[in-house]
Amino acid sequence: MNDRRKRSGNRDLGGNQRMMLVAVVVAAVLFLGVLGWSFLDNPLGRAPGSAGGSAGGDVTTLPSKQAQRSGESTVGKNDPGGQPGPAGERQHAIKGSAQPLSLSDDQRRQVSGIIAGQSDLQRADQARFELMIGVLVPDQIALSALPPEVTEIMNGYWGDQCLVVADRLVIVDRHTRRIVALVPLAA
Repeated sequence: MNDRRKRSGNRDLGGNQRMMLVAVVVAAVLFLGVLGWSFLDNPLGRAPGSAGGSAGGDVTTLPSKQAQRSGESTVGKNDPGGQPGPAGERQHAIKGSAQPLSLSDDQRRQVSGIIAGQSDLQRADQARFELMIGVLVPDQIALSALPPEVTEIMNGYWGDQCLVVADRLVIVDRHTRRIVALVPLAA
C-alpha cells in the first residue's frame, strides 16, 4: 500500500511540474508577443515613412473615422497662451468647447485666398488621423505656423499651427497639438 502512495505522490508531483511548465510557457509567449509588437514597423496605423515628420501625399484616411466638415473651439480660439495643465485640462477644455464655425462666406473666401497664396504650408490630400475638434495630431505630422492674416480674420488662434488637408484648413493648438478649428476652404 505504501508503494502505491509513493507512486501516486510522484504522479501528482509530475502533474504539478507540468502545470508550472505550461504556465511558464504561456507567460513567455505573452511576453514575446508584447515585445514583438513594439518592434512592428506600423503597429498603430501611422503613415508609412512618417517618422521624419513629412505630411506628404502618402498620408491617407483611416476608413473607420468620421470627420467633421467644420467647427472651432472657443478655448483654442480665445486662450492662445493656455498651457496643457494637469491631467489634460486644456485638452478636455478644447474638446468641450467645440461649436459650429462662425465665419461669414466673405471671411471664408478671405481665408481661402490667404491659404492659396501660401506655398510653404504643410499640405496633405487626406489625413491619417481623425479630423474632429479636440483630436490629437500625431507628432509625425509636420505643421506650419498659422499665417497672421488668418488669425486677424478669424479673430483668434494667435501663434497656433496649421495643416491643409484636402479642402480644409486644420488649425492646431501649439501647446497640445489638438485640433482647435476646421475651416472649409472655398474652391
